[in-house]
Amino acid sequence: MFANLIPICTVLPTPSGYLDNLLVTPAGDIALVECKPWRNLEARREVIGQIIDYAKDISCWSYEELQQAISRTKPRGGLDEKTKQSLFEIVSVNGEKDEASFHDAVARN
Repeated sequence: MFANLIPICTVLPTPSGYLDNLLVTPAGDIALVECKPWRNLEARREVIGQIIDYAKDISCWSYEELQQAISRTKPRGGLDEKTKQSLFEIVSVNGEKDEASFHDAVARN
């Protein structure tokens, strides 16, 4: 299901805090990644709670709200402000999916 994950941004602002990593597939599937030091014994409980909060926040957003939140992050790959891409532009691979279908899939997910 999560083959071909494409990193979109780091430190995504949500009402619950900052998500460490947001990844999306060309099919519009979304993966949230929160990182903790492996030696931290409380990390498992803490990260599960954080991911649930982030997922709750993001699930309420429209596609446009997600795009706006992504645009507030540092551009991936160190790109400057002028070369920021839309979510669709980042994940489209050789035009395999049309923008409307991708938009709908992300909104569903």
